[in-house]
Formats: sequence, structure tokens, C-alpha cells
Amino acid sequence: MRQAWDKLGGKYNSSRSISVAEVDCSRFVTHTDEEGVMRSKESLCQRFGIKSYPTVFVFNGATGVNGTLYKGKQTYEAMDAYLEEQQATLCLIS
Repeated sequence: MRQAWDKLGGKYNSSRSISVAEVDCSRFVTHTDEEGVMRSKESLCQRFGIKSYPTVFVFNGATGVNGTLYKGKQTYEAMDAYLEEQQATLCLIS
């Protein structure tokens, strides 16, 4: 899948409507509390319920910030066709 992912990233690198991203889900989402102090809230793994790697999420206007799990084939052709159709962001969580 790495080759397909890198190829997708290269194709959509300068796109304004489609993006391909990768995140380390062990990182923590932070927020600023009432006193202006940055606090850890939860890891991205926890937030998105990630149990195996790699996991691919889709984000677009329909899914909002919660995204949805990508369930298609993890080939370049399948993910590219999906991106074109959905005008979405695919996010590889590792």
C-alpha cells in the first residue's frame, strides 16, 4: 500500500479540492483550556477507534470532522477513483 499511497500523494500534492494525508495516531489531540493552557485530550487512535494499521479515513463535506472509514480496495486505482468521485481527503492513520 505504501507505493499506492505515495503515488496518490504526488498526484494530489497541489490540488485545492483533494488531499492525501498521513498521521501518527499515537499523537495527542490538544485543546486550550479556559486559562489558555494547552491540555492533552485524547490520542487520535482513541478518538477514531483505531485498532489496526494502516487505517484509511475519508473526510469531506458529508462526513465532517468525524470522517468515515474507507472500506474500498487499498490500491492506487481504487483510491484514486474514489478521491475523484468524492472530492475528499484520504487520511492514512499509522
